[in-house]
Amino acid sequence: MEEYIKLLLEQVRFQKAHKTIAEEIRSHIEDQIEANLSEGMDRDTAEKQAVEDMGDPVEAGIALDKVHRPKLAWGVVLAAIGVGLIGTMIQFFLANDTTMQYFSVQMTSRSVNPLNGYTFLARTVVGIGIMLSVYLLDYTVISKYSNVIATVFVMFFLITYLPLKLYWFVKTAGTGVDLGYYEYPKLLRFLGEIGYLLRSNMGMLLLVPLYAGIIYKYRGQSYKALFKALSWMILPFIFSFSRGVYYAAILGSMLLQLSIAIKKEWIKVRKTPVLICMWLAYVLLIILNIRAGIAESGDESLYMSWNRSIKYIIDSMYLFGGGMYKGWGNVHIPASSFVPNPDESFVLTYISTTWGVAAGGAVFMIVIGLIVCGLVAISKCKNQLGYVMGMGCIMWLAANAIINIWGSFGMLPLNCAYATFLPFISSSSMSLYAYVALGILLSIYKYKDAYSKHVDISIRT
Repeated sequence: MEEYIKLLLEQVRFQKAHKTIAEEIRSHIEDQIEANLSEGMDRDTAEKQAVEDMGDPVEAGIALDKVHRPKLAWGVVLAAIGVGLIGTMIQFFLANDTTMQYFSVQMTSRSVNPLNGYTFLARTVVGIGIMLSVYLLDYTVISKYSNVIATVFVMFFLITYLPLKLYWFVKTAGTGVDLGYYEYPKLLRFLGEIGYLLRSNMGMLLLVPLYAGIIYKYRGQSYKALFKALSWMILPFIFSFSRGVYYAAILGSMLLQLSIAIKKEWIKVRKTPVLICMWLAYVLLIILNIRAGIAESGDESLYMSWNRSIKYIIDSMYLFGGGMYKGWGNVHIPASSFVPNPDESFVLTYISTTWGVAAGGAVFMIVIGLIVCGLVAISKCKNQLGYVMGMGCIMWLAANAIINIWGSFGMLPLNCAYATFLPFISSSSMSLYAYVALGILLSIYKYKDAYSKHVDISIRT
């Protein structure tokens, strides 16, 4: 039997699939041996007959080589390129919208950089390059060192944050007075800039794929593991400058991963009550964040002013085509001229006021379609670790898209809405991390036939 398996595996070029194939073939042969034994054959004859029934090992190996070779989800790649091109065209049009530029400068002293289209195109090309580079990585290797990477992340946070806090406390004698940027020594300013990159909302995304590996190592444990898994969710809240929508998207992604892990019995707890409590707490946290966002918007008059302004913009929209702003009576000014931050957080609002709600809805559905392509790519992944990691990345993309549409149409306070972005369309550096998430999905799809249900990601010294 072992000789047969060895000869068969020599035909399969993808080494990472050898273990899975060997387990499957060995299981089939052993099942056939048991069937032969039940028919009265002796052990040696039963094994010999079972191996012969498997057919020629060379032919079988060649067939399995075609099945288990690495795959690229071309649908996801082509969809990502297509969405990137759509976003680029929108950004070029926006940057050259002279009517919007003229009125927005006159009324709000702001304008969209005319080079935005080229910047967005360059960022899209870099993003696709990053996506394909991440595809070359093995997601199980990332998971193997997930605890180490996350711990290093925590240490860097302490190194870059605590010295500044200590200097501020000594300098102000604990009075709470704010210090200006240049009141800190150069070294501390340098540490602060590094710390900003580490603690920024973009850096927090790295915790989503890492989290899958972290909780996978708790497999077989009970409530103690659940407590440790929940403790990791506090990190984005502590380290991130934003306590709002970014944290809600990251936390929701991690919570979905933990829920799937509990459902698949990685962590052995009472499923239903634990899942209900976790998601109720998450919904409550979102409500509290929105209320805090309203409070942080300033006084009530500023919040009401924003509500009134976005209402006028929405009332000016048509299903097809652009409309005139209805907040100033008979003054005919395009509604798109009043859209705040039209190239980033409110790009959907700009699209809807310029070409109509149907165009805005179409762009949103195209983005959702790309996310669905990613979901389909990993839906047949046999490996549970890859499936959980992929679902976390998909949840992050979908959550940001949904939160952005809420903000674009006035369902979030102003400061919360400003913190949103539409993946692949907004002119935001966060879009690069959207391509990282797609790259991880491609890596999972690449190895979907290579790994069995479970893999060993323990670190051996």
